[in-house]
Amino acid sequence: MKVFFKIIKWREKLGVLNVLASILAVGIGMAILVLSLYMCQINISLGLQTIYAGSLGRYNSISETLLRATILALISYGLIISFTAGVWNIGAEGQYIMGAIASTIVCLTLGNILGYFLIPLAMIISVIIGAAWALIPGLLLVKLNINEVLTTLMMNYIAQYILSWLVTGPLQDKTSMFPESPYIPKQAFLPRIIPIYRLNYVSLILLILLAPLIHIVLGKTWFGLSLKILGSSKRTARYAGINVNRTIIISIVISGALAGLAGALEIMGVQYKLRPGIVQGYGYTGIVITLVGNLHPYGALLASVLMASLINGISETCQLFQIPIGLAQILQGIFLITVISLRFLFRFLIEKYSKVYGE
Repeated sequence: MKVFFKIIKWREKLGVLNVLASILAVGIGMAILVLSLYMCQINISLGLQTIYAGSLGRYNSISETLLRATILALISYGLIISFTAGVWNIGAEGQYIMGAIASTIVCLTLGNILGYFLIPLAMIISVIIGAAWALIPGLLLVKLNINEVLTTLMMNYIAQYILSWLVTGPLQDKTSMFPESPYIPKQAFLPRIIPIYRLNYVSLILLILLAPLIHIVLGKTWFGLSLKILGSSKRTARYAGINVNRTIIISIVISGALAGLAGALEIMGVQYKLRPGIVQGYGYTGIVITLVGNLHPYGALLASVLMASLINGISETCQLFQIPIGLAQILQGIFLITVISLRFLFRFLIEKYSKVYGE
């Protein structure tokens, strides 16, 4: 039992410092944003006002920000599960794409048969396909000890090529010159809260309810404790009687399932058709959100809203002032590098302190 308490004690020490790392990362990112506006010869006050207007300053902006935040949050919630277990699922992008493909196929093939039962069925199938896509690298990890970072990353490209093949072949809209599928039936559209805005009930409910649910799972259940022990040490997990291989599989499957669900929401609540434009790097942005959110669902929720706000606000600012649109991606990279660097620094300082003072 001493080993378990030692793990918990270390996690508490690192937890506080990791929160500080996230706050510092956001602060540094915002400073870089202001500096970027200045270097682009944009009035800083006007630039920040434009970013706010494009993210939270109008009803439509709020709708679009919450809609994007939901998709990012779903992906990051899944990554919290796998990362807590020490399973580095870099394949959320591919799992999201496969979920989008699955929901599109279900909607196009069964839309005239199932009516409004189409929405839950399409979402369930997307969850299953996303989970199955994540199961492959999970099995490769536990059966053949093949590093999951490599396999999940490579499967992202496989999913992208499957998407490209489908929208230029079997699923391509014959009336369109572009690589895209036909529109899904209207009964598959997620019901909107306000008809003129795209924010829908399903997205808002998932955004609000999943964070406390995952918090309870991670903090109040044996499964959550198993994930934390496994993420700290496989040897300790085995000593505690945890089935390591099964826990690894479950964690990565849950991660893939939530990413697949995010893909379904993108199709049925945003795009309404399958096209290459659904690939927006959400899987990789989810990794940034997960780390900035300190592997905590409430932190990920806040980070998702922040990142969605920055993406939408900066996109509008770039279009208005005709500056490079990659500024949002630059900030994501800065967040990620800063958080990881500070976490390594804090871990090093704690280890050094513990050795010196015998803690």
